[in-house]
Amino acid sequence: MEDYLPHILIAIGTAIIASLSYIAVRAVKSRSWKKTSGFLLKKGTRLNISKDIQTNVVDWKSVHIDVEYEYEVDGVKYVSKRATFSDMVNKPMSSLNKILKEYLSTESIEVYYNPKNHSDSVLLPGARIWNFTPMITGCLFIAAGIFFLNQ
Repeated sequence: MEDYLPHILIAIGTAIIASLSYIAVRAVKSRSWKKTSGFLLKKGTRLNISKDIQTNVVDWKSVHIDVEYEYEVDGVKYVSKRATFSDMVNKPMSSLNKILKEYLSTESIEVYYNPKNHSDSVLLPGARIWNFTPMITGCLFIAAGIFFLNQ
C-alpha cells in the first residue's frame, strides 16, 4: 500500500486543483454573462455543524452565505442560491458580512445569467481570491506525494 500512497496523494491533489480550476474558469466567464433584475427571497448566513454521532461532540463548524433569489429571462422565472462561484469555500465572517452589506443590501438585485443556460446564474460574477486559496490544499497533497516518491 505504501508504494501507492505517493500516487494517491498526487492524484487527489490533481483532482482538487482540476475541479477548483474548472470553477474558477466558470467564474471568469461569468463576467461576460447577460444581466437581468431579480429579487432577493432570502439573505443571511448559515452555520454548518458536524457532530460525532456516538459522542455528540462537534467536529467542526463553518459559516456560509445563504441567499435565494428569483429572476426572469424571456418570460421564464428562475430561482437560484448561488451568490458567488466561491460559495463552497469557508470565508471569514468579515467577508460574508461585506457581501451581505455591500452587494445584497436591497431586495432588488442584478443577476448575471449564462446565456446558454438561463438557470445558471450568480449575483457576483468573476473570480475572487477565495476561488484560488483552496488550491493550496491540492498543492500540499501533490507536494507530499512528490516528497514520498523521493524517499
